[in-house]
Amino acid sequence: MSRLSNKCLFKLSTALVLLVLSIVAQAKTYRINLLVFTHVTPDTLASEQWRSYLYSPASLQKFAVLQSSENQPPVSATYTLLPGPKQQLRGIGRLLARQKNHIVLDVAWLQSNDAPAKWLHIYGGQAYDAKGQVISQDSAVIHDFPVLPQAAYWQIDGAVKVDLGRFIMGDVKLNLTLPVSQVSGVSDSDFGQQFNLVPLQSFSINQTQRMLLSHFTYFDHPLFGVLVSIQAVKPNE
Repeated sequence: MSRLSNKCLFKLSTALVLLVLSIVAQAKTYRINLLVFTHVTPDTLASEQWRSYLYSPASLQKFAVLQSSENQPPVSATYTLLPGPKQQLRGIGRLLARQKNHIVLDVAWLQSNDAPAKWLHIYGGQAYDAKGQVISQDSAVIHDFPVLPQAAYWQIDGAVKVDLGRFIMGDVKLNLTLPVSQVSGVSDSDFGQQFNLVPLQSFSINQTQRMLLSHFTYFDHPLFGVLVSIQAVKPNE
């Protein structure tokens, strides 16, 4: 009886070791590139009847922020923000610029598939204070997430989640926020005085798509768009 028990325990422990080794072997790291651009023209603004809406910044505080600053703790070992210009989307960026699009964000991060996917706070572009007034900043910063304590609203603000499961799924919930004067022609001061509201208006993308490795996935809206690509990272890279 004792021998039988020992054999069963040996087989069970062997199976567990093989299972752990299998899980470790399947753990991979991927590079995720994300590019956000706007295409705000009189034609695109007139393409639909837009509802009056302004997103709530407080609703985004629960999401993790990828920061390259040494003063900011990392989200986890599973996520690493990559610094500097993103070569992978540079050609796409030039093509978009030629078509009168404006690049707001061009960021990339490393993400492992050995942990549950997290919603990441994605934001950038023009910053506005709590009254909707423009905050002066370096407009060239598109490869990182700026730290501006006085910023209440951002031109692009929301969250993105990439699930690296058996089927790669991308979730994008982003807001484009513009001055009311740019959308409707009503001056910001008149709007604020008449309605006692922040003179900003938001437009949102809320989409989920299945994604493929080494392919671009496009999340679209008449006024802005999001391009995401995913590449597997080799162990020696």
